[in-house]
Amino acid sequence: MWIPEDARQPLNNESNLDAIDASIRQFGTLPSEALILDEDLPVMPLLRELRNQQLRFNGGRGALGRYKRVEVAHAAHLFETTQDKKLLEWCNQHGYILLTCNVKDFEKLDRHMNHSGMIVSRDQGYPASKPSDFARKCNQIFNDWRKHNFWDTIFTIRP
Repeated sequence: MWIPEDARQPLNNESNLDAIDASIRQFGTLPSEALILDEDLPVMPLLRELRNQQLRFNGGRGALGRYKRVEVAHAAHLFETTQDKKLLEWCNQHGYILLTCNVKDFEKLDRHMNHSGMIVSRDQGYPASKPSDFARKCNQIFNDWRKHNFWDTIFTIRP
């Protein structure tokens, strides 16, 4: 867990993102490369499976071209509550990729705002029913695409 339960910052319409950033710096910083799981996704064992994949963005030169490891964090570990737009804005501010199964809401946001990239599961139950398969498909996206290709792009995962 990145931020202790008692130190979570609420994320809502009144949220001050600078205060949230300060809280993250105080209690445990996220690295420059991160994948944030929306609160609608199951925490365990998906989080463990994604971390086991040791995700890395494609750097374009084989194994030597891989960026440093992408850390995986669940939004519920960062914030007490998460509103979709604020979460996407926060991810964008830090250049983090968002992983969600909330297709309808995030596709609507995609049409109205820029973002640093999203991976969306079209089957809401898939991440929970087959977390290792789902994590491998996420890993394949990171292996196939460079970080700059994620900008304003939605990658779709299907079983």
